[in-house]
Amino acid sequence: MLALGWGIVAVRYPQLKAEADRFEIMSRSKPVGPKDYAQAPQSMQLLNLAILLGMITLYTFAPMFFGLWALVPMVCYTEMHLGLDVLFSNAMAVNSYVLGKNGYPFWGMTFLIRLNIYVVVTIPTCILMTYLGSGTLVNGSEAAPRLDGLVLASAASSFVVVEILFTIGHWALHHLPSMAHLHKMHHCVRFVNAHAFGTFNMIDLMIEFGPAIVGMVMWNAVVIQDPWCVLLNYWWATCWGASDHDPWMNSAHAKHHLYTTNRYHIFLTSKGAFGLPNEPEKELIRKTIKF
Repeated sequence: MLALGWGIVAVRYPQLKAEADRFEIMSRSKPVGPKDYAQAPQSMQLLNLAILLGMITLYTFAPMFFGLWALVPMVCYTEMHLGLDVLFSNAMAVNSYVLGKNGYPFWGMTFLIRLNIYVVVTIPTCILMTYLGSGTLVNGSEAAPRLDGLVLASAASSFVVVEILFTIGHWALHHLPSMAHLHKMHHCVRFVNAHAFGTFNMIDLMIEFGPAIVGMVMWNAVVIQDPWCVLLNYWWATCWGASDHDPWMNSAHAKHHLYTTNRYHIFLTSKGAFGLPNEPEKELIRKTIKF
């Protein structure tokens, strides 16, 4: 399946390169937006969103039953998601044009995207969920599916934990000189697509999502002490975060990428970051990217 994913990119590369060249010429004369490149049909966008949510559901629950063997369908689902994105949309071409102007080559980014998804997300998730499902990680008990007051309370508290930790980390990546250069690569993705979630400097990916996910897992494992709460909250938080980069959803985060707005939250749609300094002239990413 990995070979098929790379094969689709190789076959589509001449068309993507031509589209990137066309976009470069167009951008010299006018501001460009999503209507200026060939987007996937709405039906295909919706299908790929469904595949994305199915992929995250598989990531979360399959290791409970199949252990580390769940990596096989997890990789297949991921490559299907990325492959459909390349086949039916030119967003990757447009984003690769901006990435190239900023020193990030096409094939290097194609490799890094998969490295990030598999090394930082897929394999650690599979290991974590295998131990959760076996009952060896939290309180000596197995994850028992249910919906009760404790589950609802853990979901509400997890919402707060993830929102605070993500927003502070995201704000820092836009405003602190020591961190902004790490986040620059991710914002070369002007038009969100399936590849956007992996288009990160690896350290940036760990800073932006690591504290929020680890904090949420530890909150449910140590304070709530319920493995089902860990699984369920990981699932919905990851679904939400990943779909933020989906073109069909067209979320506030999609606009944050297109215009580099000062929306730093993951769940909330308001501007700013809990009272942290938010003057547009102090935002660093827009000043460093060549469009």
